[in-house]
Amino acid sequence: MSIVCAKCHREFPGKAGISLKWCKVDEFYVCRRCWEKHCHEGHGKGEKNVGGHPLKTLIGVSVGVAMFISLVFLGINDISIRSDWDDIEPSPVSELEDGDVVRVEGTIDEPKGEVAISGHEYSTRSGHQWGWDGDDTFDFTDDTGTITTKTELYYEMEEGLHAAPNRDKTDGKVYEGGDEVIIIGEVVDEDGELTLYVRWLGENEEGMSPSLVCWVLTIIGSGLVVIPYLYLGSFWMRQKQKHESKVGHCNPIPISDIDHLLDPDVDWKENSKYTPEKKQKYIPICLSLAVVINLLGYLLFPPYHFEQYFGFAAAQMLILPFLVVMPFMSFIEFRTSGPNQMGVSKKGIHFYYEDPVQRYLNDDFIGWDEIKDIKYHSTGKTGYWGIDRENGVIESISGIKQKHREHIVKEWKEKYKKKKRPPPNINGNVFKTAADFLKSDLLD
Repeated sequence: MSIVCAKCHREFPGKAGISLKWCKVDEFYVCRRCWEKHCHEGHGKGEKNVGGHPLKTLIGVSVGVAMFISLVFLGINDISIRSDWDDIEPSPVSELEDGDVVRVEGTIDEPKGEVAISGHEYSTRSGHQWGWDGDDTFDFTDDTGTITTKTELYYEMEEGLHAAPNRDKTDGKVYEGGDEVIIIGEVVDEDGELTLYVRWLGENEEGMSPSLVCWVLTIIGSGLVVIPYLYLGSFWMRQKQKHESKVGHCNPIPISDIDHLLDPDVDWKENSKYTPEKKQKYIPICLSLAVVINLLGYLLFPPYHFEQYFGFAAAQMLILPFLVVMPFMSFIEFRTSGPNQMGVSKKGIHFYYEDPVQRYLNDDFIGWDEIKDIKYHSTGKTGYWGIDRENGVIESISGIKQKHREHIVKEWKEKYKKKKRPPPNINGNVFKTAADFLKSDLLD
């Protein structure tokens, strides 16, 4: 995908086209050079009259989407799991086989102690809460037989039927021997004996259905994912149609046709290495693999307890934006850090960019007579080195290595001394400023 500048008709491919400016007044895309020259830097209002490519906005929206996509996955996962359980028909204990995910209905056998499935209190920032134990074992019986049952891998336990004897600060409840319950679980052959690992346990089927919270998360989350993309897609189509109507059927000029030969009279110094765009494509490829691995880990090694999914989702909310969106954003905004080569001559400062886009958009020469000052500009806690031009424009040179910058400053100071002239002498009177001249009696 490439975009043609509406003024110079240069064709900017890939991410270079995404970096073009949208002129809100003329309603077309222009490169930075044409924006400064033909659009007069926003028609007098600067960046207020500038819009960007919708893809940049899309990336910004994706930051929010990436933060909440794990909550959508949580809802979809819970609905999927519970819907599968709803479709399972009750099975007799005597017919259970290794590897089956089954539904059984029966009674908890009398355990050695009074409590069969217990829990414990734990402290949180919002107070004490009740959590189920994951190491309880009991026998489960129906009319056809008995099977050993474990709770190590439970997904969710519905509220127990009896007040817990070990509660102190909560109203926790437990299950005891003799309670009639429904169990969804996985049958595992352990040393020749079948064991049922509980996934869900409750008194009736009501708690087996997907929760309202998960339905809400899925519906709202899906809307938050789909609607922004649909809106930005239609917005991009409108911009594209307006731009093409203004550009017309021009013959685009490939940006790669820009040649620039290094001046042999300049002592060129290497400043930064150029990474061709063909190599830059490996950045999103590697990041895409990282995303796939991350999501596969989410699918293949999920937490067992339903409550843990919220913590897992919260972790994904922090991981995904930086793992996916932010690096892609930096890739689209990627530019070589400063000129690839720079040099100083008697005429001024020379810059060379190997990237044809950078070479076209940036100035390759600043004359000594155009420079008013070279200094560090403070912007609060941070700052940057810049060349203050006579026309008021400040050119940042933060992308230039320190040793080259020091050389530029040294040369400028030498040129500045020669450039500096003594105050004007009028009829033997020396005036340092125009104000001193106006105060004099020479105008009487």
